[in-house]
Amino acid sequence: MNLASLLDLPSMIVPDSVCLIDTTAPGGAREVTYGELREDVGRTAGLLTALGVTQGDRVGVFATNSTECLEAIFAASAIGATVVPMNFRAADEEVEHLLTDSGSKVVFAETRYKDLIESCRPDTVEEIIYLDDDYTNRRDEADEWPLVNEVEDDDLAALLYTSGTTSMPKGVKLTHGALTGYIMGANDAADGSDMGRMILAAPLYHIAGLTSLLNALYAGRTTVVMQQFESDEWLENVEKHQVT
Repeated sequence: MNLASLLDLPSMIVPDSVCLIDTTAPGGAREVTYGELREDVGRTAGLLTALGVTQGDRVGVFATNSTECLEAIFAASAIGATVVPMNFRAADEEVEHLLTDSGSKVVFAETRYKDLIESCRPDTVEEIIYLDDDYTNRRDEADEWPLVNEVEDDDLAALLYTSGTTSMPKGVKLTHGALTGYIMGANDAADGSDMGRMILAAPLYHIAGLTSLLNALYAGRTTVVMQQFESDEWLENVEKHQVT
């Protein structure tokens, strides 16, 4: 089963339930329903297909947590591409390695990292889309891709890189079957009941952040999204948004 089904299924069961409370949004926290997230994922998938991304291609994500970051991840999965969340704290040499070794065709990034990424960009990266700049306009102008492509269980869903403490970071292959099997085996599917609220502060390039998010989505839980962990901000958000 495609990794993107972990969003697709609850979006059909509880489309009007609040999926995300995005604390990174300009002007204050923004609520996004499951249906709204799935619709924007479909448009982003349409943008990727228009750029020539197909099943098996690699799509990099070099960004902190946000709704737009999640859209990029699930859009890549929906068309059967492999998503590559990258460590945004990496140094120059590591960034060049991540971009080159992953074989990313398209990269979603934030403008704060523009100089770094452009200076390390290999020829294999055909397009860089900045999530906090031109992304939303390009997404909204794209034809929607309403489907979730069929994949084999052993097809590659995500490529996560190790911290590289002894050498360059190494890519760890995670298949669609391994991820969806783990999530669906550990959770009941969304059914409209109150599943509480989870706060996401861990980065999505780490397995802890990614699986926490997937668990919450499949169960129909509301996820409070933080850009990254800051202790005072975390405590404030837990209280303000009644995180359980």
